[in-house]
Amino acid sequence: MSAHSSQLQRWLVTITAIASGVAVTLAITVINTAIPDIMGYFGMGQITAQWMSTAFLAAMTSTMLMIDWLDKAVGLRFTFISVLSLFVFASLLGAISPNEDILILSRVLQGAAAGIVQPISMLAMFRVFPPEQRGKAMGIFAMGTVLAPAVAPLFGGIVVDLYGWRHTFYIALPFALIGLVLSPFTLPGRDRSIETPKFDWLGFTLMLIITVGFLTAFVNGQRLGWSSLEVVLLLWVSIFTLIIFILWELRAKEPLIELRLFLNLRFASAAIVSFLFGVSIFVTTYMVPLFVQTVQGLSATQAGLILLPQVLLALLFPLGGYLSDRMSISLLASLGMALIAISALLTSFADLNTSFWFLTFWVFVGRFGNIFVFPAVSVGALRPVPANMVAQASGTVNCMRQLGGAFGVNLFAVFLERRTQFFSEMLTPFQNAGNTQTMELLDKVKDLLSHAGLPLLEQAPMALGYLDKVIYVQSNMYGFKDIFVVLFIVCALSIIVALAMKSGR
Repeated sequence: MSAHSSQLQRWLVTITAIASGVAVTLAITVINTAIPDIMGYFGMGQITAQWMSTAFLAAMTSTMLMIDWLDKAVGLRFTFISVLSLFVFASLLGAISPNEDILILSRVLQGAAAGIVQPISMLAMFRVFPPEQRGKAMGIFAMGTVLAPAVAPLFGGIVVDLYGWRHTFYIALPFALIGLVLSPFTLPGRDRSIETPKFDWLGFTLMLIITVGFLTAFVNGQRLGWSSLEVVLLLWVSIFTLIIFILWELRAKEPLIELRLFLNLRFASAAIVSFLFGVSIFVTTYMVPLFVQTVQGLSATQAGLILLPQVLLALLFPLGGYLSDRMSISLLASLGMALIAISALLTSFADLNTSFWFLTFWVFVGRFGNIFVFPAVSVGALRPVPANMVAQASGTVNCMRQLGGAFGVNLFAVFLERRTQFFSEMLTPFQNAGNTQTMELLDKVKDLLSHAGLPLLEQAPMALGYLDKVIYVQSNMYGFKDIFVVLFIVCALSIIVALAMKSGR
């Protein structure tokens, strides 16, 4: 193959990978701005609505672990075409969902496809670029996957406000179709010189039980009570299954996850940072639009505008990849996580009156950190492993990031609900006749209702109902503050782990 054709092949693979990566990343994030409307349409509670993100991430995490087997058994090309076709079908199913069960099913199918598309796109690029340019390749790939969540809330918000939540499922389809059209011509078929390995079905089943068990327990813990029989059983079954999974994977000849990879300090550190990085990305992407809509009362479009300036950062991701080829990856990852930690700390000061531009800047600081973390962690995880284990390492490190997102969104959503309830119970006793501010507020509300023509007997109940809403919003605001304080602590701890990633070329 000539140098020119080799270069052309690299860029065609890059376009295919980025288009497909953008499609699945949009599917992850675009739904967030539609959650309040979906909750209203189907009459969902917060916990059920949370399953739309949880089910997606759980399915995505599980299928990521199939990458190595799919690569060797059927090849990149067939795998890519199959899962992108599944993704398109699932998106169309979500758009026409008649009830919440079908909607969640569509998210599961989307997630299952997305879990394979992202790491296999990264693997395809890793193979066509020479070792000295792989940091650059990961930076280019990250540019697309970070651009998508930056614009997704805005596009999602505009679509929700103009056309309704169902149309958010169509946003990712053009990019998926680009990947479907290009992949037959750009991606290689199966290498027939490699013997088809056995798939670790037991390991995969155990992993599904662990992921679904823990996430279901976290979702139901707040609703049923953490000491309820169902939640306790789910937690113990998940823990027991996790122990069996580890023992099985260490004994299996062809394991789903090569746990011995974690004996390598550089890989283990990169995998842990990837997990905590996933927590930070998905929690902020989920919580910030929710905060500005439920606490500050902004529209879905306005919520999307908060993340729009991050589009500019997408252009800088190749810089992060360039630097990861030439300097310490541990330093880059630490710098990135430090910026994300600062962003979380700043966001914890947000309240009802926080300026739109202040909040936008605070979130922007964290996203700037992504420029350094994503390529540094990707290269740091794959660089120290043998060539025959790159697919395993790629699937594992991507799986760790998605696990961080899945568990992070769930745990932080539960924490938000508990803290909101705590502050509500703390504030309510102070709303009595001896509180002059409360009485003044009630008098003003009753006066407004009186001018609106509401009968005298209905004014007091309506005013008290309004007071309940004020208390809830105030409590919810304090809950969000605590969310971002905890996220700051998590990101600060990840800096220590990132420093364990050795530098090197």
